[in-house]
Order: sequence, then structure tokens, then C-alpha cells
Amino acid sequence: MKRTSWLFAALSVAAAIVAASTAFAADSVKIGVLMPLTGNAGAAGQASKAAIEVATDIVNNAHPELGNIPLAAGAGLPHVGGAKLDVVFVDHQGNPSLAQQLATRLVTEDKVNALMGAYQSSCTFTATPVAERYGIPFMVGDSTALNITGRGFKYVFRATPIATDFAHTYMRFFSKEGRQDHQFDRDRQ
Repeated sequence: MKRTSWLFAALSVAAAIVAASTAFAADSVKIGVLMPLTGNAGAAGQASKAAIEVATDIVNNAHPELGNIPLAAGAGLPHVGGAKLDVVFVDHQGNPSLAQQLATRLVTEDKVNALMGAYQSSCTFTATPVAERYGIPFMVGDSTALNITGRGFKYVFRATPIATDFAHTYMRFFSKEGRQDHQFDRDRQ
């Protein structure tokens, strides 16, 4: 499930860059990805990294066999002169302070055009103000804390539900009405 969400989040960031930068001409579009590649959540970060690498390959190289997946048919970003995605991964190790420092480095030194991450809500919460300060789009792919996108930032976007959405869905499932909906879905299969 996490790999799929990151794949589509990566493709969403690429599509957003394409839409926002039709006059932009470059050989590559650099995306900084903040992940816990080591530490307690290292396995999840590594799985997300692998999914993003697959998405990057889909965008950068023609894959007509993938049907209607956005950006798969051609090579590169079509509205950016065929520019390739250049993904820079950094390991915040699950440390919110380090996530903030690395986000700053990605923007100021690595000169990324967009940011993604950071898996753990605490790390995403500290990294997103950096994106907002520098006017760099930040795609939140997995973090579910409401306060990340509830601050009114213009450059922070979410590709996942918030934590309360999960709670409401669970409660609906456990209610009589939810069980009836679930039974209806099973009967249709």
C-alpha cells in the first residue's frame, strides 16, 4: 500500500511541475525526497525509495506497455521539453530537526525544484515550513497529521487522507450501516 501511494505521489509531483512550468526549459527537474532510510522506520523509507525510483523510471523512459499511467507513454516531462526527473534522496533518520536541516540543504545547496516526504508526520511538520519559506512545492505522500496542511501554507500539498479520515472510516465500517455496505460490496463481486 505504501509503495503504491508513493508511486502516485511521485507521479503527482511530476504532473504538478509539468502543469506549473510550461515555459520552464531545463534538462532535468530536481526533486528532493526526505525519507527515514535508516532507523526505526528505515524499512518503510527504503520501500518508499524503491517506489519513487520506479516512478522516476516511468517518467524518464518511455513505457507504452503501461497503458494509461500518466507520463508513461513518452520519455521525460512533455511540457518541459522532455526534461528528466532527477531525484535526490536524503535520510532524516526519523529526526525532525535533521529533516528540517536536510530540507534547507536540498533547497539552498542542491537547488531542488520540489520536495517530497517525509513519511513520519513529525519530520514532515518541520520540513514543510522550509518549502513554504522558499516557495518550493512540497508533496506530502504519507504523513497523516492534520497540522501539516492545516497551517494555510500555499506550497504544501497532500496526496493522502488525514488521520481523522482513517478513524471515521473505521468507525463507519464497525457500524451497522458500514457492515451492510461491506456486505453489499462482497455480494457484488
